[in-house]
Amino acid sequence: MSELRPVDRPESAQPPSLDPNRVAAAGASAGMTGTTAAPPAAPRHSPRGVAGWVMLRNYRPAWLLHDLTAGLVLTAVLVPVGMGYAEASGLPAIHGLY
Repeated sequence: MSELRPVDRPESAQPPSLDPNRVAAAGASAGMTGTTAAPPAAPRHSPRGVAGWVMLRNYRPAWLLHDLTAGLVLTAVLVPVGMGYAEASGLPAIHGLY
């Protein structure tokens, strides 16, 4: 069995140091103070506050036909797959739809 030897790396390829003072300083400069940092709350009337709002505002009508086609194809494939998994696990096929 061969002996493991350390690999010589150039200074630029060395892994970063985990010095606690450097880690704390980096966190403080990023706005993270204390032991737990919560993300800033979105303003109440911000588009970021509603899931999908930005997507709906930028949705193009030309995409609709492609999205409907993708939905139908996925349904045609995934419904039988779910039913097959239910049957394979010994349950009635109808349980694969849930």
